[in-house]
Amino acid sequence: MNKYAFTQQTRLLQQEAEAEPGLAEIVVAYTRLCTDRGNAPEFCSTEEQAAARVARASWFQKSFLERNAHLPAQVCALFVAYGQELSYKNLPLIFSQEDLAFRLGISLRQLHWLAYARSGRYHALKIPKSNGSLRELHAPTAKLKTVQKWIAQQILHKRKPHQYATAYFPGARLLDNANPHVGRKLVVRLDLKNFFPSTSFAQVRRVFTDLGYTYSVSRLLANLCCHEGNLVQGAPSSPAFSNLVAHRLDARITGIKRAQAAKTKEEGRWKFYYSRYADDLIFSSDEEKLLGILPLVRQIVQEEGFQINEDKTRIMRSGRQQQVTGIVVNQHPNITAGHARFLRSVLHDIKIHGVAAAMRRWQLSGLAAPNSPAHFRQILGGKIAFVAAVNPAKGQKFLDTLRHLDFG
Repeated sequence: MNKYAFTQQTRLLQQEAEAEPGLAEIVVAYTRLCTDRGNAPEFCSTEEQAAARVARASWFQKSFLERNAHLPAQVCALFVAYGQELSYKNLPLIFSQEDLAFRLGISLRQLHWLAYARSGRYHALKIPKSNGSLRELHAPTAKLKTVQKWIAQQILHKRKPHQYATAYFPGARLLDNANPHVGRKLVVRLDLKNFFPSTSFAQVRRVFTDLGYTYSVSRLLANLCCHEGNLVQGAPSSPAFSNLVAHRLDARITGIKRAQAAKTKEEGRWKFYYSRYADDLIFSSDEEKLLGILPLVRQIVQEEGFQINEDKTRIMRSGRQQQVTGIVVNQHPNITAGHARFLRSVLHDIKIHGVAAAMRRWQLSGLAAPNSPAHFRQILGGKIAFVAAVNPAKGQKFLDTLRHLDFG
């Protein structure tokens, strides 16, 4: 029996038993988790077996089961097994909106407002981009921001991203995205257009259902992470979704990569390398044949619900500078000469003219204004940390200069 037939039979079982809808959804979610792994759901054949499993239920589950005391023990045992499945995946047990409110330490009324209020949850911001244009962000309120951070840390980061997704998870480094493409004759960069705003509510909700949560819980979690039907650019939970919503995209491109590498020499075997940093898709190879797969990649991107920003497509051969997420990869990972000159000039400006004058010129250049000299130092420290991660020797020189400057 396939998972859809089994799920339908389970739904009917819940209806006949007059279970509350939340419990029916939980059993369906458990069935989906098991069948997606290729395992049959464990169904206790006797009431004694079921009672023994129910006795091992967590206190979270017991409060739910007490409201359904009329249910057969076998149905209750399935519910307990679902909770154990979530625990095995190291995910918080969330069976209802009440459970989520308890986990977050807020009232149910406040949870509803954070998830469904039509206004007041976000305020719009416009920040300058490197090309002089403005990027619009939607910053969540302090409480919603805290909730979104909890969702990212306790739920989204529990799922390991695809091996070629290199951004926004604990331990991720820019170098992980650049290293596979060092010294290649051809590097191609494709950009996903409006990646965060074009990620739909349905895609976000599907992330939670794929993790194992019920449809109702997934819908509630998605509402906490979305604004006006799309993923929010500016929410702390959004970066984690960049790995999860595009997981199938990564998998399909990996399939092309493996198919090419599996060919024999007579069949025209050649290799290419792939990595993705959020909305940047990077391909490299020592073969010009790489350009031949780009139409197929574009088709896959479109089928997965995204769109290529053709204005940002870059084809970089070894005769020119090849950049991957701001890192030069022609011979070895390095920062761009322009980035080094910029940092050197800012540090020199502070030394000669003082921090106040340097901050004014920084703002006049179109960059976001620092709040204070201490904040300015923090910004420069972050930029120097990036240099040190790519080129430790050069980063140390910048750091030594920064330490000797007076920020008041």
